[in-house]
Amino acid sequence: MLQEANIPFETFSNPFSGKQLCYYGKKGRPIPEEGVINGSGIGSVCSVIYGYGKEKGLLEICGLMTEEEYEKVNDSVLGYLTAEDVFARIKKHWEEEE
Repeated sequence: MLQEANIPFETFSNPFSGKQLCYYGKKGRPIPEEGVINGSGIGSVCSVIYGYGKEKGLLEICGLMTEEEYEKVNDSVLGYLTAEDVFARIKKHWEEEE
């Protein structure tokens, strides 16, 4: 869906989920400062993996959560999302970002 919408992203191998998708927004992946540890997802607007709900084909995100979602889950990770829901969040951010 992201490719069809021309929204750039990167994928990385993740030892826990198999694959991790990272969306960095219009500014792209940040260049790490010298001496700073840099890994997949660092500096991303949203990181997506098969995590909570993976047995049902659902996704987990870190980023692009609402305040209500942060308060409800008391965590920076939200799971049990469909690909369509994740795409809608990323697309909305892409279209609203300056």
